[in-house]
Amino acid sequence: MKTTQTRAKQAPSCASCAKQGRGAFCGLAPEALSGLDRAKSFGTYPRGQILFQAGSRATGVYCLSSGIVKLYNVGASGKEQILRLAGPGDLLGHRAVLGERLHDHDAEAMTDIEVCYLPADTLAPLLAAASPLVRSVVRKLVDEAAEVEARLVERSQMRAEVRLSAFLLRLAGTGEGPARFELPLSRQELADYLGAAPETVIRALAMLTKKRLIKLEGRFVDVLDRARFAETVELAAD
Repeated sequence: MKTTQTRAKQAPSCASCAKQGRGAFCGLAPEALSGLDRAKSFGTYPRGQILFQAGSRATGVYCLSSGIVKLYNVGASGKEQILRLAGPGDLLGHRAVLGERLHDHDAEAMTDIEVCYLPADTLAPLLAAASPLVRSVVRKLVDEAAEVEARLVERSQMRAEVRLSAFLLRLAGTGEGPARFELPLSRQELADYLGAAPETVIRALAMLTKKRLIKLEGRFVDVLDRARFAETVELAAD
């Protein structure tokens, strides 16, 4: 992992930034922009620089001034899944800060980059000015975006049978021992949700039943042993 900054360069002013009109802070009042200028740090980094990694604590946000950054997840098998390529004017790390959670993906420079970094405590007064409803909705959107990205990784890297097992395990909830729940989707809807053919879903359900991991009664599913089921899913995903 490369961690050394390159040449020193003066940070661009938020008020006169060439990315004005695209960045998230462009609508702030002049005095607020001046406050960001005083609080931020500016860095230039080489290709290959890791800005943050999944599982790490979010200490601030990055505003990309130039270059391209790859946002990606690494699946259980170790395979990389690109989620997005960020360009000039884009924010990085904001989802973890706004959602008050750990980073759930990695960020790596794909070219030499220039970034402005804003500590999370600098943003706290701006976030506090928003209503409780807005803050609650933002956190909800963060959770939903993370769920969508997790499903993207599952679809691209896991077999349909493993995706189905993981879905059933989520519905069963945490803990050990048996669990019973009503399947909220039809076989066709379940196939659409998992990105698989209905025949594949039906075969996978039959296989799980044959292995005595689940029991089916119409739309009701009995997970016979959640701990054993979870272990089976984990082994199949590797």
